[in-house]
Amino acid sequence: MELTQEMQGKKCISLKRSKALIFCIKCINKILPTKDICYLRNPKLYKNQRCIACFREDETFYHLADCEIYEKIWRNLEKEAIQLTGSEALKKLNLRLNENSLEEAIYGTEPEEKRYNRKMHLRGLTNIKQLTCLSRVTQSKKKANKVLASFIKHFWECFYERLWKFRCEVMVEWERKNNITVSEKKKRSKKKNGNKENIQPLESEKEGVKEKETRIQKEALNRVDKWVRTGKKEGWVQFKTK
Repeated sequence: MELTQEMQGKKCISLKRSKALIFCIKCINKILPTKDICYLRNPKLYKNQRCIACFREDETFYHLADCEIYEKIWRNLEKEAIQLTGSEALKKLNLRLNENSLEEAIYGTEPEEKRYNRKMHLRGLTNIKQLTCLSRVTQSKKKANKVLASFIKHFWECFYERLWKFRCEVMVEWERKNNITVSEKKKRSKKKNGNKENIQPLESEKEGVKEKETRIQKEALNRVDKWVRTGKKEGWVQFKTK
């Protein structure tokens, strides 16, 4: 892929650039510290792999693309990635691309296709169909490759700034509420046969009340919506534990 080729041999001349490169590598290899990975590292601290945003499914790398709580953030960051890609194409390639055509070529048209492509973009991957559609839009396969590489770069930037940082703030707040400190996380958990003593019931099983789950879902969506509109993030853990 052209983007990874551009990275080869590049020196990280700043801490910011180094962090950005590490983040990209983690995305490519699906090793961002999502809760399933945190649980595998230390099941005694994290108890289970349940997503702390929706509390419905385990938080895996690909769940970040599926979680309904993050959907509005996803729509905004994907639109921003397209706008940035279009601006760079005009500046560097002298290509004036229609945003709707660019969005359709990269994201697709059907909901399932869009969700699948979102997961692939998280790993920095594109496909032949996208290249073919973009080649028609740009009238050049070489330029289409450059536009795709530019898109993935901006997609990662937007994902990091708009969603991942927000998710990490929520996670830090959740860890603080559950008395999970940095020093505790650094300790290696001793593995025993089956780790049976570390298996805890899921949070939803502890509650056992459907009404509470519905209320949590509704309020979570409202708070994410307010964060997207105003940029202000209210306390997350407090209402989850009412």
